[in-house]
Amino acid sequence: LLQEGIDALIVSPVNIHHTAQWVEEAQQRGIPLLTIDEKLPGIPYVGSDNYCIGQMAAEEMAKRLPAGASVGILAGSVNQDAHMKRTAGFRDYLREHTDLHLVAVTAEDTKYRQAALESADMLRQHPDIRGLFVTSAVMTLGVIDATEGNQLPIHIIGVDTQSDALAALRLGRIDAMISQDGHESGKMAIDLIVKELQGEGIDGDHFISNEVITKGDADAYQMKED
Repeated sequence: LLQEGIDALIVSPVNIHHTAQWVEEAQQRGIPLLTIDEKLPGIPYVGSDNYCIGQMAAEEMAKRLPAGASVGILAGSVNQDAHMKRTAGFRDYLREHTDLHLVAVTAEDTKYRQAALESADMLRQHPDIRGLFVTSAVMTLGVIDATEGNQLPIHIIGVDTQSDALAALRLGRIDAMISQDGHESGKMAIDLIVKELQGEGIDGDHFISNEVITKGDADAYQMKED
């Protein structure tokens, strides 16, 4: 794309550690660059405040569990900044504002099957876990399938609001999801790139809105998404 005379570039990096070459080339060519969903140092960013998402999830979890309860985190790939920031926000909120105990954290690719296996293994090693924070919707669906037969209820909070996750939320299989509107991110990215091409600066972070969605909110949120 950079060699085809484009005027601007919006990228959602799959691996934040393999970006230097195309970032440098875009800058050398004077092509405005914006990242969406994944944040890179020094590059304008559009998407969620992922640290805040982790904090929101921890606050919601604390409402559902008694003091002293054990919780775990199933995070996505360490090659993606979003999952690491969500993990950090959740961990920091628990430490600073609750009496909950974080006893296990895993970081794997954001795959359904892997999340199911990891959550089952985590609960075997830590049968006292009563809450799980999962940093993507796909992983959340894997986790709920792996934990439904658990003798004691596991409170599950995930991130992102694709339709199958909202359906599971409506059925009470998930306690809450932190929303992330891809349409809002895409529109904001285009608006910002237009401003940049018109000579306005777009430096810094540009955050979309995020909400805690629970069972009672799921239908209304789905209608808004549709």
